[in-house]
Amino acid sequence: MKRLTIFIIVTLGMILLFNMILYSSNNVSPPVNVKSGDDFNFYIISDPHYIAENTHDNGEAFNNLLEFGDKMLQYSNVFIDAIKESVIVNKPDFIVFTGDLTINGLKENHIEFSKKLSEFVKLGTCVYVIPGNHDISNEEAVFYYEDKLLKGNNVDKNKFVEIYYDFGYNQSISRDEDSLSYLVMATEDVWLLMIDSTNDYPDHGGSLSSSTLQWIESCSELAKEKNSKMIAVMHHSLIDHSKIISDNYTIENNEEILKCFIKSDIEIVLTGHIHLQDIKEYNIDDHIIYDIATSSLSVYPHQFGTMHYSPYKGYNYHTVKLDMTQYAIDNGLNDEFLIEFDSNSEQFFKDKCCSSQRNCINNIEELNEREKEEVIKVVSEMNKLFFAGYRNEYLEYLKDFEGFKLLESISTCPVKNYALAILNDERANNNIISIPISD
Repeated sequence: MKRLTIFIIVTLGMILLFNMILYSSNNVSPPVNVKSGDDFNFYIISDPHYIAENTHDNGEAFNNLLEFGDKMLQYSNVFIDAIKESVIVNKPDFIVFTGDLTINGLKENHIEFSKKLSEFVKLGTCVYVIPGNHDISNEEAVFYYEDKLLKGNNVDKNKFVEIYYDFGYNQSISRDEDSLSYLVMATEDVWLLMIDSTNDYPDHGGSLSSSTLQWIESCSELAKEKNSKMIAVMHHSLIDHSKIISDNYTIENNEEILKCFIKSDIEIVLTGHIHLQDIKEYNIDDHIIYDIATSSLSVYPHQFGTMHYSPYKGYNYHTVKLDMTQYAIDNGLNDEFLIEFDSNSEQFFKDKCCSSQRNCINNIEELNEREKEEVIKVVSEMNKLFFAGYRNEYLEYLKDFEGFKLLESISTCPVKNYALAILNDERANNNIISIPISD
């Protein structure tokens, strides 16, 4: 009897030691220890567009990349480090990434980004990822050195799973045979349906095959057997988030997918891709589906989503803006741009992201040069608020500006349509929502 007791103790010790080695040394995401009936918190991070520091030299080629986009790529690694500090303080149970993990799918970017994710896991937070349109078989996988773009290696679907195996795929209880989608039991009450919505490169749009939809319905049956709910996570929008911008952003066969989600009792879909902070609802026969698009981490206002779940109250979502100034001070970074980050990042956004509107306005013959500048000022401010998740009455004060009145007076043009649509959206503040528990 004594020998049996010793044997059991030694065996249990060996199992414990094995699990410790498995989940620490190999950086495998530990199972979330959230039991049925428990509250939990998690982060939603969209479109970090990570670029490793060893893949560019801050030279001409890299600066050309910054010049023609809205993404602040030169700080993509620092943004992830800042979130790590938030994880240390707030201890979310898990983090989901909605795709576009890297800027160009370069293998080195994926490998370095996966190392960053390992740091979250070491802190005891699970990480779940899906690919975006930038991540797999990207033919623009390059290094940026001096004035040259040097061809590098991208990753195919198998390599993506290999690199990110420890961040969702290792915990999957079901895998779709037709895509990189998987189902994971994030908590006992709420499971995550991590959906690969990407089309093959270079198509930036997304779709789901009929076999994937059948797989989703089978996942729903699994969850129902355990009295669990499912939250879907995917890169592309399920519902149009803009009256002006939808092509290649909203998933192609969204009507078919909406029917599948309703049948599968999916109420919440977490998305990215469009870089806007926006929340839309689809309501049919009193069944509501919420599509929460969290704005890109690499784009102003540089924020992420956080969601709290209570089995008695439901879901509470809100955004958290990175405090890069405080991060720079706390970490002794002598970087003038970061020290004045709020104003600098805002100006960067207006200069880069609003360039297309500026070009359009400059072609309006009805306005003189001074008037064009007044219109550009107002449209840039509206665009900034739009991307940050604010619409309607949050922009009312701009109607008193000369630039807005001039914009109203001109003939119909894309910029005018774009600006007026922002003032007539479904929701004024897209940074917060409470979703009750459904029956």
